[in-house]
Formats: sequence, structure tokens, C-alpha cells
Amino acid sequence: MNTLNFNSVYSEFYSRVLNYLNVKTNNIELAEDLTQDSFLKISLHLKEFDPSKSKLVTWVFTIVNRTFIDHLKTDKSHNNVLVDGYVNEDGDSSFEYLSNHNERGVEEIEIAEAIESAISNLNEKEQKIATLRFLQDISNVDIAVMLELPIGSVKVTVMRIKEKLQGQLEEQYNML
Repeated sequence: MNTLNFNSVYSEFYSRVLNYLNVKTNNIELAEDLTQDSFLKISLHLKEFDPSKSKLVTWVFTIVNRTFIDHLKTDKSHNNVLVDGYVNEDGDSSFEYLSNHNERGVEEIEIAEAIESAISNLNEKEQKIATLRFLQDISNVDIAVMLELPIGSVKVTVMRIKEKLQGQLEEQYNML
């Protein structure tokens, strides 16, 4: 039987969750809102926590990550895409674009569409990981926790996805 009490979970994890979300959002007000949303979900589902299936910290941060992802899905104005290893014409090794069409030029929209198209050519598992890693900027460790995969498997998959995306972008769109 689960004997956890919400106040102890809140006390133990509040500052870690807030700091984590502040780093992810770079906005303390938003981080506070997402922290509140996360703890609301935790309070509603605490009785469902099963210590034989996962550690409390893993369970808490899975809820926090899902709350953050839900926010990203509903708030498209702050979506950034980071593709590590991309080399632009200035020799920069990473690429970022804003998804708000009002703030982008035609070339950036074309690049965004090319990346989204390249991701759609991946298999289902790779699409899920690519979306989390590159479109939502979720760390490999967090992806491993969320998808219940070994971290090594996630790292190798991300590396392979990067290679596939680079190849597709170079071949199909002559971007490199």
C-alpha cells in the first residue's frame, strides 16, 4: 500500500522541479506555473504511484516532463528547433529557428519545413525521439526516463537520427 503523503513529496521535490523547469523555459513565471500544474497532477495521481515499478524521483519527473511537453504542444510561440551538428554557411555547428511564422523569413520557413519533412521520413520510434530531442529540446536523459529506454540506447538513436537527418537535408534540399 502506498503511504506517501503529498506534503512530503512537495517538500522534497518542489525546488528541484522549479529549477528544472526554469532552466527548460528560461522564464521563472512560466516555470512557477508549470511547477504548480505538475504538482497538481502529482497530487491527483499520488495514490497510483507504485514503488515496485519506478523510483519516486523518476515518477515525479516523468509527470513534470509530460507537463512541460503538454505546454510546448499548446504554446507554439516559443518552439525552437535545435539540430546539433548542422553546419550552416558561416561554419556554425548548430541550427535554430523560431516556429512563429510572423518572425521568420521565407528561407527559415523552408528550412523548418525541410526538417519537419526529414523527421517524417524516420520510423515511428525515431520520430518520437527526434521530436523530443530536436523540436522540444528535451535532454537525452529526460527522453530515456520518459520513454523508459536505457540512456545508451537513446544516445545511439539520437546519433543515428542526426546522421539520417543530415543526409536527408543534404540530399533532398541541398542545405549543407
